[in-house]
Amino acid sequence: MRGLVLALLILVTGCFKYVPVERTSWDVSRGVPVRARIDQQSIELRTYTAHDIVSMDAEFVRLDNSDIVLSALWLDSAIKGVGFPGEGWTVRIPMESLESLEQRKFDTWRSLAFVVAGFAVTYAGWQSIGGGGGGDAPPNQGGPIN
Repeated sequence: MRGLVLALLILVTGCFKYVPVERTSWDVSRGVPVRARIDQQSIELRTYTAHDIVSMDAEFVRLDNSDIVLSALWLDSAIKGVGFPGEGWTVRIPMESLESLEQRKFDTWRSLAFVVAGFAVTYAGWQSIGGGGGGDAPPNQGGPIN
């Protein structure tokens, strides 16, 4: 039962990969999760300014003249291990500061491999604790009374 719950949880959340978006087509729909890699810059959020931002997990909103408009979810700083919550605030990034834009897509093969590995580990664990089979009850322990 736990293996089934694990498999369903993985399939719902899934494993993802990031696929580059071509600058010539900009084939991204509104609300699609993206990762933007940018030149180090400061980004104004509602209550503070995040400095030295190099990448951002966000949702695509639109292209607006020479800017890309995103709904920021998480901002990564150039300082290793430092990040800022974007809290969904709308940010504008000048196109000349955008190094790359990648669209988040579900990775079927990686998710399937993770589910299979999860089942294998669960099965092996279940077998190692002796819960793997039925069989007869040991003598004098739960057998029929004559």
